[in-house]
Amino acid sequence: MMDIHQLVADIKRKIPDFFEKMKGPVPGAYRYSLSGDLFPANYQFGLGNTVFALRSKFILNMILEEDQTDAATYINSFQTSDGHIFDPTVMRKSALRRWYLAGRSFDFNNWFNDFVMCC
Repeated sequence: MMDIHQLVADIKRKIPDFFEKMKGPVPGAYRYSLSGDLFPANYQFGLGNTVFALRSKFILNMILEEDQTDAATYINSFQTSDGHIFDPTVMRKSALRRWYLAGRSFDFNNWFNDFVMCC
């Protein structure tokens, strides 16, 4: 059985390489998984992936200035003219499920994705 301290040390050693492999084709973007993304590179998809990767690197104190700059540019590419930041592919792909759940629960707050996007 592996010692927990050895396991943690092994994970710490492998994480930088993992993040490097997860980088997407667009600067600042991160893939959905090691085996590939759900959509081709020309789709505007991956806001959640990028935010999660960036936050993880920040928590682990592994974030570089270049990571921040590239990710900020990529994240800002999802910003709409009215200031909202959201992933249009996720919104489009989740529409049927949102509408189904709204009809089933009679809770129409998220019918047009306003509940998620508002602030």
